[in-house]
Amino acid sequence: MSQIAVTGILHNNTSSVLTATYSINTSTGQNYTLHVLVTPLPVADPIDDQEPVCPTTSTPIINVSGPKPNTVFFWSYSGFIGIPTAGGPVTSFIQPYPAVNNTNVLVTANISVIPSINGCTGDPVTFKMPVKPMPDITKNPDRVFCHGVITPLINLTSNIPGSIITWVNNPPDIGLSATGVGSILPFTATNASTVPVSARIDVTGFS
Repeated sequence: MSQIAVTGILHNNTSSVLTATYSINTSTGQNYTLHVLVTPLPVADPIDDQEPVCPTTSTPIINVSGPKPNTVFFWSYSGFIGIPTAGGPVTSFIQPYPAVNNTNVLVTANISVIPSINGCTGDPVTFKMPVKPMPDITKNPDRVFCHGVITPLINLTSNIPGSIITWVNNPPDIGLSATGVGSILPFTATNASTVPVSARIDVTGFS
């Protein structure tokens, strides 16, 4: 049996599957009809880079879209920020996941989204997803002061340079305000009662 080669580059710039039909006439008088299905090449719309998020908070919903019907989308990236490193197919969005950053610096994932129609893939689009580090606040020991004493400066620091540190004091009737930002400045310890008074100061860091 002889073989017949049909060569050429087939294009489909529409949104539907097209059929290319070849009529083949052989030297022996036999006629053949060859049908070739041509799937449209999928396209993904651009995706904006995302704003940085904090660890344990949810990543934003990432909307994915394209101009051609029946397009599905896959994604991949290296490293790990909480979103699975590869996933899909999805048709309209990548769902939120708890953000992860186990380092002391900002981590940015370059996520590639690949469109696909009937197994044919188009060019990927890439967007950035940054995740901030989680500050680790240096623990301060408990302090005891006498009524009327001016307390020393209480330094509040973390392992992340430039972190914003806030604190909440309860109850505030020890002479210290109810809330503050940064280190605790000296204040006059106050206790108008006849028994010891304890205050709890909760400290939170933001990178």
